[in-house]
Order: sequence, then C-alpha cells, then structure tokens
Amino acid sequence: MVEKNKHYTAVVSENGFGGEGIVKTKDGFTVFVPFALKGEEIEYRVVKVLSSHAYGKLIKVIRASEQRKEPACPVFNRCGGCNFLHMSYDRQLEIKHEQVKSCMKKYANLDSEILPVIGMENPFFYRNKAMYQVEKGNVGFYAPRSHDLIAFDKCYMQNPLDEEIIKTVKEYCVRYNAPIRTLFTRYGENCCMVTLVSYKEKLPAVDFLISRLKKVSPLIVSIIQNINTDNTNTLLGKTNKTLYGSDTITAKIGNVKLKISPHSFLQINPVQTEKLYSTAKNLASFKGNETIFDLYCGAGSIGLFMADSVKKVIGVEAVLSAIDDANFNKAENSINNIEFIHGNSEEVMPKLIKSGIIPDAVILDPPRKGCDESLIRLLDKCEIKKIIYISCNPATLARDISLLKDNYTISPIQPVDMFPNTSHVEAVVLLQRDINLV
Repeated sequence: MVEKNKHYTAVVSENGFGGEGIVKTKDGFTVFVPFALKGEEIEYRVVKVLSSHAYGKLIKVIRASEQRKEPACPVFNRCGGCNFLHMSYDRQLEIKHEQVKSCMKKYANLDSEILPVIGMENPFFYRNKAMYQVEKGNVGFYAPRSHDLIAFDKCYMQNPLDEEIIKTVKEYCVRYNAPIRTLFTRYGENCCMVTLVSYKEKLPAVDFLISRLKKVSPLIVSIIQNINTDNTNTLLGKTNKTLYGSDTITAKIGNVKLKISPHSFLQINPVQTEKLYSTAKNLASFKGNETIFDLYCGAGSIGLFMADSVKKVIGVEAVLSAIDDANFNKAENSINNIEFIHGNSEEVMPKLIKSGIIPDAVILDPPRKGCDESLIRLLDKCEIKKIIYISCNPATLARDISLLKDNYTISPIQPVDMFPNTSHVEAVVLLQRDINLV
C-alpha cells in the first residue's frame, strides 16, 4: 500500500488506455500516474488512495522514455483535451491498437485480429469544430471535471485560423463587455462559420464585431449569434440569429456535400472521416443491387456516401433536426435512392421488417453507449447477411459483437485515429452471417 501525500519513486510498467502511467508497488498495489510513460523511472506523490488502487501526481521524470516528446501546447496537462500530447505519435497508435484488442478480449472473449491503426500524416490542426468558453474576456476550455477555465490563445488541434478569431472575440468582449459565454467555430470546404453564444438577446456593437471578423479572413462567410439565456450546461440555445453572411456552410466528404448549421452533427476530422467511410465501403463490397439500412444515421453522411454503391438506402435517426439536415443533404446532392425516417432505430427497424423490407446489409454507427440490445437481437433474429459496425467506443463495440459472434464471421477490425493526441479511437468491422447457419 501507499500513503496519501507521500513521495515515491518507481518504474512505470505500462500505460493505461487513457495514457496514464501504471505503477505496481512491491506488494502488487496499483497506482495510476497521469503523464508518465511506460519504462520511465519517475518520482510521484500520492494524491488519492482507494481500496483497490491509488492515484499519483507526476513530480519528476528521473529517466525519460524515448517515446516522450516535448508537448507543443503549454497548457495541455491542465486543459485535459490532449492527454497524449506528451508521447510520440507511434506510441499513441500502439496504445489505441492495444485498447481495441483488449476490449475485444475482455467484453467479447474474442482474440480478433486488429489491423494497424490508420493514422494521420499530420496529427495537428485537424478539427473542423471548436467550442471555446468565454469568461471575463478570457477564452479557453474548462479543466476536466470542473468549470475552471484554462485560458489560451491557440489550440494545436483546431484550425489555425481560430487563433486570430480568438484574439478578435477577446478584444470585442473586453471593449464592450459583451455577454458572450461560448465561441463556436466550424469549418467547411474553404469556409468558416463563427457562432457567438450569448446569455442575453441583444449584443452591443454588432457592426464592430462583424467588421473585425471579416478582416480576419475572407473564409469567414457566416457570423451567427446563438441565444442561450438558460443557466445550464447546455452549450447551444435553440435560437440562431444570422448577423452576417449565410445561415449555413458546406462541407464535403468524398463527393458528398453536407450542410452545416450551428446545431448540425458532423465528424470533426474530415481527412480521417473519408478514410473511415471508404474503409467501411470497401469492407461491405456492395454489388449495386442491395437495400441497406443506415441506423443512427445522423445527418445522413454515411448513407449518402454509400448510396452510389447500392440500390436503396434507408436511414433512421432519432433526432428530428438531423433528419431535416439529412433530407436537405439528399436534395443538395441529387441522390434519389435514399430516404430518411425519424425515430429510434430499435423501434423503426421492426416496423420496416414487418412491412416486408428486409435489408441485405445494415450499417451501425451508434453513440458511445452502443446499440440498444433489442436491436442487436433483432439483427441476429432476422439473419441480416452483413453488418458494418462503426464505433467510437471499443468497449461497447465488443459488448454488441459478443451477442452476434455465434452466428457471424467477424472480419479483422480496423481502428482509425479520428482524434490524434487524445485517448479516443474509432473502429470499423464487418460481420457476415455464417452461411452454414442460414
């Protein structure tokens, strides 16, 4: 055991999936030390002791790992967004690969083949969306599990243009005491939308704000005020007011154009999104005569991307505004072999099956909590030939696969690094109905 507030030295035996260093004491007790790397000799102070494990704070690296690198961002260890920024990119991909492999073994009891993680050539400045908190003229992110603002002028994961936008909004807030609570930037194809979330309906000196933002870059084609007067953790209110330019901007994934409003959902890494969707399409090996269901379809991006390879796509989504966006995107791309249905996937799919529409394949892209168990059971019962599962959570992916593994052959799992310098990883897998059981 270890004691709170005491200092210890140790060699880090492994890294956890969140990047934390794992230290084992002589009696086998586990201590988690953030920002320590496998193989390093460290000094740490114990900050919390529980019955099964403890947490430590890294005090000093006595002998550094070859995988350690100097973080580009001066506040990364306080911000909490980029918890892998202190390690080499190769080491990041190793940890993510091991995370997927471990989850498949732990939650599905499968020794699945895990392909090398598809990484990025440049794992910085990749995000097309950022939501910065604004307090008393300072801009930044909240520290983990708190409302303590970590202020900065530049984030190394966001579009570089954000640095100038942040400076402009800070100047505006200080000069006019503007009631801004959040700065929200979104990027499409050679364009940018700036949304200012206000806690009052009226903004001062709007003309000054618009003129300054327009000078930042001609890429800024939309400036929107979102009004959120509620004192809650919800970042966006329901009301948008366009101050300048268009109400929406356009992004592209492959050849598919997608409308973006402040409330629209879109994958935040456009380079890796196209790789992810292309991987899923290649795994599916559609012949062109299939009817497929795109469940948890959001704004329809995956179904629209797949539509040129199949006969018919039916997308299902529980969020009504996403369905509205999906139908807009369908019309914008003149794609006629796709339709979208509003509702919960686990409720809509049985109705489609009962009406006689049996899909040749189903695409699943659920939220982090995974699929509803009733939906997984229905897929199995209906003997769906192919299931293409895209997941942002390896644990729930494995849990859901465990319910299908007896009747389906599982392809090698392909992880994709959608979020470099963080602990998150996406994965895609093909499940094919075992023909011997049909």
